[in-house]
Amino acid sequence: MVAREAEPVAGGRRPLRGLRVPAKLAAPLDQLWLRGPAALTQDYRFVTVDGFRLCGSRQHQLMLYWLAKSTYERHTRKLFRASLEPRMRVLDLGANIGWYSLLAAAAVGPTGAVHAFEPDPSNCRFLRHNVALNGLAGIVRVSPQAVTDYSGTMRFFAHPGNSLLSSAVLTGADGDAIEVECTTVDDALPADESIDVVKLDVEGAELAALEGMRRTLARSQRLVMFVECCPHAVAQAGGSVAQLLEVLEGHDFRVELIHEKQRTVTSDLDELFAAERASDERYYVNLYCRKGVERG
Repeated sequence: MVAREAEPVAGGRRPLRGLRVPAKLAAPLDQLWLRGPAALTQDYRFVTVDGFRLCGSRQHQLMLYWLAKSTYERHTRKLFRASLEPRMRVLDLGANIGWYSLLAAAAVGPTGAVHAFEPDPSNCRFLRHNVALNGLAGIVRVSPQAVTDYSGTMRFFAHPGNSLLSSAVLTGADGDAIEVECTTVDDALPADESIDVVKLDVEGAELAALEGMRRTLARSQRLVMFVECCPHAVAQAGGSVAQLLEVLEGHDFRVELIHEKQRTVTSDLDELFAAERASDERYYVNLYCRKGVERG
């Protein structure tokens, strides 16, 4: 979930890249790194928000700044929290460094579960750290995969300067093309598992992700879903606003638009089409989608 301009957090050095570590050693070494003093590595910065401790590297400083200033999607966060109850099962698709995963895990508790998917290697590294830092590893299951409409591998652009811009579908001019594992939600979850809340933030790949979770959506009867929408990004992936809304409404969702500044929601979606016609790549908004709610 993205905005493009904000004052960055000072400091931080780009993490070492290109090092290959045997898989069986990766987790222990990362845990050793996490516990090491920040003064030795200069690799990360911490913020504390609503009682949660989060860390990230240089490419996460924009996210950390917004979180520290409490300016990051305040109304979406309020609606997200209000949707959560103990024992619920949550999907965080495009989890970044874990902010929404932490919110969800704290709310659903040890009798619930959070499935967090994040294909960007740097994001996923800090996602794991932040889950562990907050003592929520028993609730959050982290998967280093992209969610799409097939299982296998795919090309992914890891943005070197701003982790929020990493994407599978946008131009790779400002990112490093890498190969990542991908899956469908339907393949990743047990065949009988229903989901209560979903946060979907996949930078234009929403239609493919939704196609890959058709069975999960069908069996989840009271689902609430938060979908980031950038019409320009959807178009880059070969889709349209009309197609996205058709898919959501076809799964019996009432779709509303979240206005962060006004702290309201509206069923008037005209601005989505206006942004699409203008090819406005800076326009991002969150959609509030509730299943089984009468449409306005």
